[in-house]
This record gives sequence, structure tokens and C-alpha cells, in this order.
Amino acid sequence: SGPDVRFILDNVFTSKESNCCGATIQVPMARVTLMYCIAFEFTAEGNCISYSEYLSEKSIAQLKHAIAYHSVKDVQQLAESGAPLTAECRLDVEGRVIGVGNMLDFAMLCKRFKLARQLLQTGSETGAATDA
Repeated sequence: SGPDVRFILDNVFTSKESNCCGATIQVPMARVTLMYCIAFEFTAEGNCISYSEYLSEKSIAQLKHAIAYHSVKDVQQLAESGAPLTAECRLDVEGRVIGVGNMLDFAMLCKRFKLARQLLQTGSETGAATDA
């Protein structure tokens, strides 16, 4: 049995001119609520031809804060709840951007080595780990 997923659908939009629709979705998780923006594009016949999804900047900041300052257990609960640890984020040191990576890269940058190892172990046990 998977996690109990509940979400709030918000800001639904449609466009007849470009045959697209989208929405923002808020997903409450352990101590944070992540916000995803999604968009669908359809043919004139109503067939979906593209789908895109991204995590809001605010949600990325919340995940980075949790990785930098919360306990290993708290972050692991986020991961088990479905938080996207492969989400792309800016990697910065003392306010200076040094590149782009994912949340695991950010954990390593924060010198949270035990946390990164635990997240990788949890991901490989559940089959959720992916190549980045």
C-alpha cells in the first residue's frame, strides 16, 4: 500500500485558442506543502499531446531548507511521502550560485553526508532512485 496522497487543486486555467489547460496542485507532506504547476496540451480532437510539470520556486526553497536544517528522520519522511529529491535546484554557497543539481547534490553541498546516504539507501530499497 502506497502513501495516502491528498492534494488541493487550485488555479485551474484553460485556453481554447491553444487547446491547453493547467493548474497548480498543493500536496501537503511532512511539515511542508509542495506546490506543483502542471499543464496539458491537446489536439483539436481532444487527445493529450504534451504534459509538463514543475515544482514551484517556493517549494524548492522549502525542500532545500528541510535538507539543510531538519533531522534525517524529517527529510526521510518527506522522501517517503513522495518529495521529488531529483528535482533540479540551484546549488549555492554563501549566496553565490556554483551550478545546478538535484536535492541529493544539495545535501552533499550542505555536508549532510549521512542524510544523503540514507536517502540513497531508501530510494534503492523502494526502487525510487534514478540516475541524475
